[in-house]
Amino acid sequence: MKKPSLFDYATSELSQDAILCWLLEWAKHDEYKEYQKLAKELIALMYNLQEKNKISRDDVKNLIKIERQYYNIDVYFQAKIIDKTVSFIIEDKTFTSHHSNQLERYKDIVEQDEIKEDEIVPIYFKTGYIYEWDEDVVKHGYHVLNLKQWNIFLSKYAGIENDILEDYTSYIKGMLTSRDEEINKLRLGDTECFKYDYVQYEFLKQLKEKCGECIGAINTKGEPYNLYNGTSFGRPWTQYQFVKFENVYNQSSEYVFYRVDSRKDRPYLSIRQYTDEKVKDSTELKDKKLKRLKEYKFLFKAVCAESLFEFEDPLNDWSGNKESEIAVLFFNKDTNSAKELWSKWPELHNSFVDRIENHAF
Repeated sequence: MKKPSLFDYATSELSQDAILCWLLEWAKHDEYKEYQKLAKELIALMYNLQEKNKISRDDVKNLIKIERQYYNIDVYFQAKIIDKTVSFIIEDKTFTSHHSNQLERYKDIVEQDEIKEDEIVPIYFKTGYIYEWDEDVVKHGYHVLNLKQWNIFLSKYAGIENDILEDYTSYIKGMLTSRDEEINKLRLGDTECFKYDYVQYEFLKQLKEKCGECIGAINTKGEPYNLYNGTSFGRPWTQYQFVKFENVYNQSSEYVFYRVDSRKDRPYLSIRQYTDEKVKDSTELKDKKLKRLKEYKFLFKAVCAESLFEFEDPLNDWSGNKESEIAVLFFNKDTNSAKELWSKWPELHNSFVDRIENHAF
């Protein structure tokens, strides 16, 4: 039986902040050589996430100060590296992502505060899955430290006999192993793994790479991602939008997207039509949306007529909902497996998009 671990319960970002501070603090302690070696190598690892001027742990002279929640920065610390004073900003995430302009704001705060430094190194440290929008932190001058890199680093110090460090290292290794196993199950035809948001995302990310055709597609929030996710009553869903027609319903656009979700614990891939407009409030707009929905269904039925995929009846929409189902298939280990979809769906997708583009709605 696995022994109890604090980190099976202390899974929040605050707990991770505390571990980072605890590890870094050892850089001050000459009397604990192995711990100090770890701390200085951690500082070097973070510094070396930059592409320039690589350093070794011997170049890290000392830790000047370390602070949690300095102007709401998760972890802030200063270190003497060679002959420079370097300030580090760590935005620490577990399973959430950055938001608004917080990353730029943190940099501005450190640049303008009364504490002087020769260089600022902003780090985006995330042990959860790295999504497309997480990678965008590089646009704000941040450098990503991910779970795989973190696991490799901690594994180097597996010989240090310390219960806290051993438990945390084991927890991180287990997290990485579990995530990789679930993604691998996807490739083997498993359907249970779709209960994880990162598995849904991984499936649609690979489908997106193979399905090149799209029409003016950005998401409904106006962000530059047409692959995005969320939750509904605690249940994860992921969407890949590939069609956008502007000003279809007054000033509102119409979107067509794939959605991975589950219905009665059965994971599925659906094609959906969506608009922000409340078309129910207008008989004219409601009729227009339902007419277009019928035409989308007709176009897709034509392209999938000879397909071996097993489709089920989409949910009916008689009242002009904002979101309507065009088609749906439920994942299985055979005809509707992820592997089969990655292989054969792109032909259907590209044909469907071509028909939409050339159709006179």
